[in-house]
Amino acid sequence: MSKILIIGVGGGGIFAVENMKKVGIPEANYIGIGMGCQNLAGNIPYYDLREMNGSPNLPLHPSPNLCRMLAENVEEQIGKIINKHIKD
Repeated sequence: MSKILIIGVGGGGIFAVENMKKVGIPEANYIGIGMGCQNLAGNIPYYDLREMNGSPNLPLHPSPNLCRMLAENVEEQIGKIINKHIKD
């Protein structure tokens, strides 16, 4: 039996993952990672890069470079999140 983890990144990615979950891909887990997109996440676990970096007051729509920097800052934490959801 295989295990699939589907990760939506940003608003569009999270919206796509939420639709995949509605369709029902067997044996899949779903998560979302972004900045202020929790309202799009519906019933999937959501992780906000601003909160993970301890900076909840950053703008909702920062530059791509800032998003990359925030993700790189918490790369190890993201890895742990992914491993947790693969094991669930």
